[in-house]
Amino acid sequence: MRRVALLALRFNRASKARFALLTVSAAVGMAIFLIVSELSRLSSEALQASISAEAGRTGTYAIDLASPFGLDPRSLLHRIDAAVRPYTTEPARMVVIIPPTAVDCPPDTSFGIAPLLVPYDRTGVPVDRSPKSAGVGTRLCIGGEEVPGSAARLPTTAERNLWFGAGSAGPSVGLILRGRYEGLALLASTDAPSYRFVVVTGRNSDLSFALSDAVTRELRDAAHRFGVPHVESAVVVTRLDTGQAIRRAAAGVDLVYGLIAWAVLALAGLGLLVAETIVVRDRMWFFGLSRAVGASGRDVAALVIVDIVLVLAAASALAIVLILVLQPVAASFAQNAFQISDVSLLKASVVPRLLLGELLVLGLAGAYPTARAVRQDPLDVLEPRVS
Repeated sequence: MRRVALLALRFNRASKARFALLTVSAAVGMAIFLIVSELSRLSSEALQASISAEAGRTGTYAIDLASPFGLDPRSLLHRIDAAVRPYTTEPARMVVIIPPTAVDCPPDTSFGIAPLLVPYDRTGVPVDRSPKSAGVGTRLCIGGEEVPGSAARLPTTAERNLWFGAGSAGPSVGLILRGRYEGLALLASTDAPSYRFVVVTGRNSDLSFALSDAVTRELRDAAHRFGVPHVESAVVVTRLDTGQAIRRAAAGVDLVYGLIAWAVLALAGLGLLVAETIVVRDRMWFFGLSRAVGASGRDVAALVIVDIVLVLAAASALAIVLILVLQPVAASFAQNAFQISDVSLLKASVVPRLLLGELLVLGLAGAYPTARAVRQDPLDVLEPRVS
């Protein structure tokens, strides 16, 4: 193999102009491929983030239970999470919704009667952290007992979107109540609370029935013990994300970006294929003579492949230099087009794409010339046919 590599180097040294032209063309193709791939990823992330902010994350569902079926919140959350795990990309989240309750201390009428929401963390413990923002800024009374203003707060836009879907109205959603006051609120309410679980599947296809069936099967034994014979009627699944049409359009844009990137790389491979085919044709005398003096078809094939690999190695190095030169231009474009400031075209994530691209070019450029060189009959060199 070492002799083959040295021979390939000698061939390329003898044809410096051809080697340089092939290297530049392959390098430009690789650089464009990597730049388009990275900008495609950035634009896709920016687009998906915008869609999620406006229409909710893809495949977001609310699972509402009218009863805990005798289970404590921790056990209930764990069982729901286990039921939906085959369909979801992350653990389920739970919020206890206490029916509308009077929360103003007389004579205040700032909120009137409002639902109270008690979020639970992913271990099944009510969230009792102090609000990041100030409380509601008024006196609060729950069940006739005054509580600190920091006991409740208005939900943020992100929280409203999470629990009730994008576009949900602020005041009608209710107030976020700290966990330590949940018991007091439950005593003050005349109606039983409901339990909402939010799960994210990440899929555009509608999984409402599958989620409902999974939860029903998981809770059927607890419901029967609790005296609820028809658990199906106590489980309601609602899809919270919207904008399915724009999500499909975004997926189409991603596909087009990917096709453009791979098409550029394929064109570079086809250009190298044409050039290498011409080179193989010009060197047929050498391949035939080598076979006549004892070289195997494997040796001939190795010489062609090594010749192409040398071009790809030089092209990869040149492509990296081109990307470093074009980095500021790509960063400026990403900032203006997608409002993304942290753009790096050369990082670990691009290495697999670069290697895959090189294999594609190698396959396109090497298959036919190699097969043609191996099939060369030594007699065509020793005794050329006269037409």
